[in-house]
Amino acid sequence: MNVIKKILTNILIYGTEFIVIMLSVFPIVWVALSSFKTNAQILEGPFTLPTGITTAKEAYTYLFQKYDFFSYFGNSLMISLISTVISLICFAMAYFFSHDQDHFL
Repeated sequence: MNVIKKILTNILIYGTEFIVIMLSVFPIVWVALSSFKTNAQILEGPFTLPTGITTAKEAYTYLFQKYDFFSYFGNSLMISLISTVISLICFAMAYFFSHDQDHFL
């Protein structure tokens, strides 16, 4: 009985992990595949595989030539890193003050 319980527990745990991973990865894959489609192809069938990779190549070439994509990406990355560091510092100080009150009284 103990072995069956362990097997069922493992099935439940790994099944839940699989479902969570699929729910997390699917939108990323969907966006990546949709980026290779034209607007008409997306409206025609959002879950179909892309056709006409040349149009995607043209779209990405247009993106990198017309806009300063790497500059925008670098700015977004810098803002994200700075806000993460500020949050970590604030949360670390809040944790320290909330768990070490005797030190300051």
